[in-house]
Amino acid sequence: FLLAPLLWSFWLLSLGLPHPASSLPEPLLRALVALFVGAEAVNILIGILALRLTRRRLSPLWVPTTPVYYLLGALASYKAGIEMLAAPFYWDKTSHGHFPPTEPPP
Repeated sequence: FLLAPLLWSFWLLSLGLPHPASSLPEPLLRALVALFVGAEAVNILIGILALRLTRRRLSPLWVPTTPVYYLLGALASYKAGIEMLAAPFYWDKTSHGHFPPTEPPP
């Protein structure tokens, strides 16, 4: 997750935007773009096929949203890294078991 933004920067090549790797020879650059687009297509296809093999059969329309999951994972890893450096003994945990008071049964 920490290196994911570096890999995502290569998507700039497929959009025709400047990137440090733009100085590569043209055939190698085209092969790199084809590799990234092909890898994303295979990733989506595998996700759809995996969903079809489960009993619950979640909607395959959710599979293209996996890049959002990866983005959130990258943000969480950077947050954890910053917290580890800034407050190494702080534990950012989820609170459980806090429920509103209930009325006793009649």
